[in-house]
Amino acid sequence: MHLFYYYLLALPLSDTRSKINPMKKHLLLLLFISYLGTEIQAQKISAYINFRDYFIVFDDGRTDVLEVMPPQSFKIGPNYLAYIDNVGNLKVYYKGKVETLDPGVILSYEAGDDYLIFEKYQQIKVWHNGVLTNLGNNVTAWKGSDSIVAFYDSNYKEFHIFYHDETYNLGDGLVEIPITDFEVGNNIFAFIDKYQLTFTVFYKGDYIDLSTVIRNVDFKVNADIVAYTDDETNTFKAFFKGDIYDLETLPPVSYKVGHGTVAYVNQNQEFIVFYNGDKYKVLNYVPEYFDVKDSLVAFNNAGFLNVFYNGVTTELTRYIPPSIEWDWSTMAYLDDNLKIQALMAGERKFIINETLRNVYTNRDIITIRYGNQSWAIYYKGKLIEMQDQ
Repeated sequence: MHLFYYYLLALPLSDTRSKINPMKKHLLLLLFISYLGTEIQAQKISAYINFRDYFIVFDDGRTDVLEVMPPQSFKIGPNYLAYIDNVGNLKVYYKGKVETLDPGVILSYEAGDDYLIFEKYQQIKVWHNGVLTNLGNNVTAWKGSDSIVAFYDSNYKEFHIFYHDETYNLGDGLVEIPITDFEVGNNIFAFIDKYQLTFTVFYKGDYIDLSTVIRNVDFKVNADIVAYTDDETNTFKAFFKGDIYDLETLPPVSYKVGHGTVAYVNQNQEFIVFYNGDKYKVLNYVPEYFDVKDSLVAFNNAGFLNVFYNGVTTELTRYIPPSIEWDWSTMAYLDDNLKIQALMAGERKFIINETLRNVYTNRDIITIRYGNQSWAIYYKGKLIEMQDQ
């Protein structure tokens, strides 16, 4: 089937911004430059296992063999590669060198845009640009993302926020954890304080109360944004980069969040995207499904795959692809002939005319495996064939 696409420039709806009027605001001295967003960082790292089972790193156009045995798992950051090797050691590749971070059993690890976070028997550690920091040895509750970790230290009865390598104390001398629910986005922390009865956001070093005298709040977070139903008024709102936006007078039927993005179905059965401070009515009816990841909103409209990015909706295919990989502002997919195509920062790309085994994305890098075990990487607009190591 011939593929075509169109761009629909959805007009923003009326401005939904309302002035923040918190009941209280804890003033903190800002000891660091305001976070400018991780999206400006260019991806330069990828990795794969070749036909000899060698573990290969791709770093800004060059490749190196890291291990001659395949790792148990690996995760990729913008300028580093974390992996658990064949015998269980957690290692990190950074600036051309491999360092063993921990030789023990790692329960979990996450490779964010800034932080590599890992847990070992209630001990939480953060690696950032070559520096390893131990956050606590008896951490019984924690969540972390790209540049922020929120955690409760049971030894000292303290709840801390570790943000941009600074530690903020939410409370000390506590008999129990002071919050009933909390979520961490890329650079934001939202929580319900069961003692103060507040729903609060920690953003750029400041605490901002979004709702007071609360019972419970339905909320989701991501980079620069918190979407929530206000417990006092039952309205659907978004906290975005310091402003509060009134999205709907009633809670949504369903919603998902991404980087500065909220996609939702309202009570009128309309499909709406709030993006970068503006509302876009994408459909007058409910899509068959929709999902949000990073800066992309994907939805099925009558069997067609559509993608919303940067205020523009693109009809990507007139079918649902058998395989889709997406990350940041890139969506790569296999067409019905098992050839790879992509939408990258709003532009369609025909990557390669070969039958493929699989494909995965890391930000704006596409890593491709052929059926014959050879590999290629689409990087900075060029397809680089990987040579056997």
